[in-house]
Amino acid sequence: MHIVRSLKSTGKGACILPHGVLFRGNAEAVIRENLLTRGLIKAVIGLPANLFYGTGIPACIIVLDKEDAASRKGVFLVDASKGFIKDGNKNRLREQDIHKIVDTFARQAEVPRYSSRGMF
Repeated sequence: MHIVRSLKSTGKGACILPHGVLFRGNAEAVIRENLLTRGLIKAVIGLPANLFYGTGIPACIIVLDKEDAASRKGVFLVDASKGFIKDGNKNRLREQDIHKIVDTFARQAEVPRYSSRGMF
């Protein structure tokens, strides 16, 4: 909510959160539904588990975009959870994995079993 409130009318932002925030109920579900119906969530990018120090759970990047939010009718979804290399006891995104995520998001390209546009 702080990120959304801090953005200008055409502002963009992103935050990395545990993947579980996409499924929580109660007040978080109400907030999430409000962000979706207002069109503020442009994309959700799923990341591999065990990527960040101190946590083994999967994460996601939620991309927020106020520009044209009122006309947005869906969320671009990317499942980048399988693109990584094992590096000791952690997982690491390779340069090619990062390029694939960025390129797919920038082009809003639908790639079978990797990305799609979720409508609501």
